[in-house]
Amino acid sequence: MPLLRYLAVPSLVAALVVAPAQTQSSATLAVVGEDGTSRTFTAADLSALPQAEVRTREADSSTVIFRGPALRELMTRVGAPAGRDLRGPAMTLAVLAEAADNYRVGYMLAEIDEQFGAKSVIVAITQNGQPLPSRDGPFRIVVAGEEHRARWIRQLTTLRLVRLGKGS
Repeated sequence: MPLLRYLAVPSLVAALVVAPAQTQSSATLAVVGEDGTSRTFTAADLSALPQAEVRTREADSSTVIFRGPALRELMTRVGAPAGRDLRGPAMTLAVLAEAADNYRVGYMLAEIDEQFGAKSVIVAITQNGQPLPSRDGPFRIVVAGEEHRARWIRQLTTLRLVRLGKGS
């Protein structure tokens, strides 16, 4: 009987390793506004939005091209202020990105807005014209110009518009 217990474990591990977390066709991204307004986007929905491109260089000097909608575009769709409305108290708004493994990263709304930081931040859905590798996708935040990629959140599941300093 103990031998059977040991044989069952490797097959369970193999099943866990082989099974992808979520295929791109079934994957969804939740985008939540500060007031609770919520939208769910599929890969097809994200593909239908205006696309932006971020080109990066890998350590081996190869070029990688990521494509997807701008993070700013998605946040506008859940009521994030823009233009003259992005001032005063709105300057404390941030986008909290959350991954399947509970990794979280914050981006100030002003840093991704054209009139302030204009930092190119996209929700990548493709890499070199192909769906993202399963370890990174189905959705990933890519930030142009950042050498240290700690803010390039993989396996993105949720974007939330939050106000910093609330209650302090």
